Amino acid sequence: MSIIKKYPLYQKIILNNFISTLGDSMYYIALMTYAAQFTNSSLAITIVSLSESIPFIFASPLGSLADMSENKATKICYSGLIRGVLYLSVGFLIGFQQSMMLLVGISLINFISDNVGKFSNSLFYPFVPLIVEQDDLEEAQGLNGAISNIVAIIAQFVGAYLLGLFSYQLLAVINSMTFFATALIVLSMKKSLDTLEKEHLDKHENISLSAIWKQMVFAIKETTKNKQFFKLILVFAGLNGLSSAISPLLSIILAKDSALIIDSFSFTFALIQGLTSIGVILGSLFGTKLFKRLELEQFTQLILFFMALLVCSILLKNIYLLLGFQFILGLLIGILNPKFNAKLMKEIPLDKIATIAGGVSTMLMFFPPITIFIFTTLATAFSSNISLITLSISCLFLCFYSFMSGLNTKKS
Repeated sequence: MSIIKKYPLYQKIILNNFISTLGDSMYYIALMTYAAQFTNSSLAITIVSLSESIPFIFASPLGSLADMSENKATKICYSGLIRGVLYLSVGFLIGFQQSMMLLVGISLINFISDNVGKFSNSLFYPFVPLIVEQDDLEEAQGLNGAISNIVAIIAQFVGAYLLGLFSYQLLAVINSMTFFATALIVLSMKKSLDTLEKEHLDKHENISLSAIWKQMVFAIKETTKNKQFFKLILVFAGLNGLSSAISPLLSIILAKDSALIIDSFSFTFALIQGLTSIGVILGSLFGTKLFKRLELEQFTQLILFFMALLVCSILLKNIYLLLGFQFILGLLIGILNPKFNAKLMKEIPLDKIATIAGGVSTMLMFFPPITIFIFTTLATAFSSNISLITLSISCLFLCFYSFMSGLNTKKS
């Protein structure tokens, strides 16, 4: 917690994430519950899940655009205002009679908002290493992640509770208000951020498609220079793809089968997400120090192994095993993420950090939309069991590949 006192400007970045996570988490629970109530819940959940995952593919061009952008703080403020207006429109639309076309429209707005959010986050990237000293980056990133996840846990249960009292409209409006609030927070930081930009980041290119393409090519080349790290990113990409398929698959099963339900769909979903978040919090707070010497590959293999066990617990319809494995996975992810983010920030030039981080993010998130589509289609066309078995085998195969790749690297 001394990190917060040490860097007052970083306090506001954490507060910004705190508020936006609060609204987003309540809205996510509401939207998934809304989709689960459709007659064709599998299709509805797939549409919502894709609207959440596809924006990650655009991380690289958005990162390039952020790197080339001037007046970053001003653009972050505008991003908050735009997202606030978008979710106000969701609050208006969701009041109409439920239909698949309406859900598609709401998901499209969600898709646009998430892309604006990705751009806004990319604008923030270069400021963090300027605000926080190199030696404190890993701890600072872990603390930020932990606080965000604490908020997510509270917000998810609050969202599940509010759904029993109020409408989907209210939660969409609350979400919009959080983005207006983040715009005000960034406005209070604007003078300091403008000074940092002028002193350290005032090297901008003319914005054009060719310039963005050049930046993306540069990001890929820089990422592939370190072959060992590039192999790790490819394994991470596969891990992200497989892990992203679990939530929509589980939502489809919860919507159709009450065997895993505790109280209600929204409460069960919040409980599962909450336990994962608690694991992430503990991993972020304590794991970065306790497991500082352990390698990223080892955490990746452990995550893939426990993902396979998690899928088996769903097949067995054992909610308690499921909750236990979700917690362990969260713990491992909480250790992994800040270590990976800190490694990126230490090795990437400041003036290209958003571009390369965006390129890495694009590689990591290229597979989730594909795997979500494949595994939800398998669940819809055949059965959820076939989809889950295929997912479990895929996790074990990727775990084996990661292990063998690590052995080959050590030999060479």
